[in-house]
Amino acid sequence: MNSIWQRRVTTLVIPAFMVLGLAGAASADSFVIPAGSDNFTTVPGPVGSFAGLDLPAGFFGPGSLPFVGQVNFEGAAGASPPPGISVEMNITLQTHGSPWSIENSVFVPCPSPNAFGECEHTAPMYQHTVFSTPTGEIPDTTVTRTQTVTLTGVGSTGTTPLLLESLSLRSVSPIQIDFTNRPPLLENVYVSSDGLPQTLGSMDITQTSSTGGTFDSVLHVTVNDTFSVPEPSTLLLFIAGLGGLLGRRKFLWFL
Repeated sequence: MNSIWQRRVTTLVIPAFMVLGLAGAASADSFVIPAGSDNFTTVPGPVGSFAGLDLPAGFFGPGSLPFVGQVNFEGAAGASPPPGISVEMNITLQTHGSPWSIENSVFVPCPSPNAFGECEHTAPMYQHTVFSTPTGEIPDTTVTRTQTVTLTGVGSTGTTPLLLESLSLRSVSPIQIDFTNRPPLLENVYVSSDGLPQTLGSMDITQTSSTGGTFDSVLHVTVNDTFSVPEPSTLLLFIAGLGGLLGRRKFLWFL
């Protein structure tokens, strides 16, 4: 994903863990939103989360043909990518006018899994749609607001730096890679931010009512994309590994 998923991955994710900020009322219609972490659940593709993928000939070894197409993703909460071919990628996710609300004194972005509560992070040929993870469930994406935001009433806006904590996604189904010299190969695609340093983005929070409002955000993401054979055999793993040695220099996610 060149734009957002310029992977060479998701979760994009990331499961981490809930440290939601209690929003204190500074006055009748104002809020103090402490720094804290927000947990999300990914809405699966093809409607919710997907990316355009362009892999050149030879990416999976001698004889592999180019792959150009859409990969649909779902959350992979609590899962680690299996062995496979991994490439690191940098992404910039943006969302505009996404909803937030105050629920039981807690700041909740993307408050419910429906057309009015989901948040879409987009770029050309990329979309990652999420909603706030219900209590008791494991998130596949977690971000942290690093500073307190004070809203003084309807129409006010505050800004906080934003940092990806975790992202964990996988393809809804394997992609098929065709070859000139052998049968097709199926590859699952995993996206994970585990162990990778992240860069600060930002979130602008605007109050539009006495109970909530909207936010715009820019989230910089560094992830590994891992391509893994669903049922690996010694031969297939050898071929995949050989492809990596021969040069996987050109990898582009369209965003």
